[in-house]
Amino acid sequence: GDALIAVDSRGRLLAANDAAHRRLALDPRELPALREKLAALLPAGIAPPEDELFFEWPSAAEPHRRVICTTVNHGGRVVGAVLRVPPRASVVAGAAVLAAANASMTSGSSESAAPGAAGQRSARPAAPSRTAPTSRYAFEDILGQSEPLQMAVTHARVCARNDLPVVIHGESGTGKELFAHGIHGESARGGGPFVAVNCGAIPSALIEAELFGYESGTFTGGSRDGKKGRLEDAHGGTLFLDEVSELSPQAQTALLRALQESEVVRLGGNSPRAVDVRVVVATNKELAGEVAAGRFRQDLFFRLHVLSIEIPPLRARPGDVEVLARAFLVEAEERIGRSGLELSEGAIAALEAHSWPGNVRELKNAVLRAAAIAKTSRVEAADLRLVDVRPPVEIVRPNGDHWAAAPRSAGAAPEPQRAFAEPDPERDELLAVLDGCGWNIARTAATLGVSRMTLYRRLRKYDISR
Repeated sequence: GDALIAVDSRGRLLAANDAAHRRLALDPRELPALREKLAALLPAGIAPPEDELFFEWPSAAEPHRRVICTTVNHGGRVVGAVLRVPPRASVVAGAAVLAAANASMTSGSSESAAPGAAGQRSARPAAPSRTAPTSRYAFEDILGQSEPLQMAVTHARVCARNDLPVVIHGESGTGKELFAHGIHGESARGGGPFVAVNCGAIPSALIEAELFGYESGTFTGGSRDGKKGRLEDAHGGTLFLDEVSELSPQAQTALLRALQESEVVRLGGNSPRAVDVRVVVATNKELAGEVAAGRFRQDLFFRLHVLSIEIPPLRARPGDVEVLARAFLVEAEERIGRSGLELSEGAIAALEAHSWPGNVRELKNAVLRAAAIAKTSRVEAADLRLVDVRPPVEIVRPNGDHWAAAPRSAGAAPEPQRAFAEPDPERDELLAVLDGCGWNIARTAATLGVSRMTLYRRLRKYDISR
């Protein structure tokens, strides 16, 4: 979500990512103003003592936008810089530094806070580090007007008014992390760090070191000065634990104590360190069922499950598919260098008739693929190449109720109920790779380019066992 721009020592544009081209509307006529700003920050090209510098984006397209400038130094001199412009909804730490820089360089307005930030966030006693990560998305970035989605956004806004733990439940690809970013950004901790940890992507042997840190000499090959854990990184802000159900039993025990005592003890150490952290977790599994199965600690469940948000799957969001598809098509144009693309009526009908087992993530990838392979500027249904993978018969919410599936568009053919007795290319490919790897899970996951947890989920989905 951040706009990134690389410039040389004279402020000349070297490269920019899609977000920079899309949001900043890089106009060559305005780049001299950018060079003047950089020259004021970096007199005679001397490397500054600070790691990062701050100024406002000198552009008519996005005035009063905060820019974080990280210099690239060689031999004590500046040879270039990377400029980062967070999204407008983000509340970035270090506003006091920016105000001081603006006061010394310009006589204009120093107002640079994100719209709507005032009145929703209260000042915290300690200012976080200006290099700490912050939220990149806001609730305004969550597209869709369907009633189930708006209900989830309303619940999330309620959660943002306090510091209580939150459990976000939803299927894979529904956008759980966007909700976590939005909760943090609108909370009193919005100016503090937002630290995200994917519990399913870290080996169980390393998750405790990642969360709680370690002292010098604890591990062979570890940092000789020790390392802070993610809980310490999130001090004064929000810790987001994605796929929290994948935490090992030992990590669950340590996390429970850290949350109860508001302190952490690094691995290999014995001195507790106070932390002030709000915890938001996400899972695509029903935590109560994981507790009943003995895979998740009951006391940790009750510690985390204070507030909860249920994100509906895409197939239960009537009308949102077309809105999302059109937005993703605009992003795809920026990414692949095409313009003037549009979705045909047949393509929209096919999108609305699809079951979307991969939810928003699947929709985004389908639109991106179609935009890349479409022979004309009009994207047809055949360009989407949608594939159903055993759509569920019913949509069950975590509390036992059922989501009402979105009504299909008129004239759309009903989806066939696929059985595994029928040919399934993805399942056949998975079986072939398993056989080729001798059913070695680690080797199979590496061959497919996925994590072991993802491979296990696919095995469960296709009911594959040796």
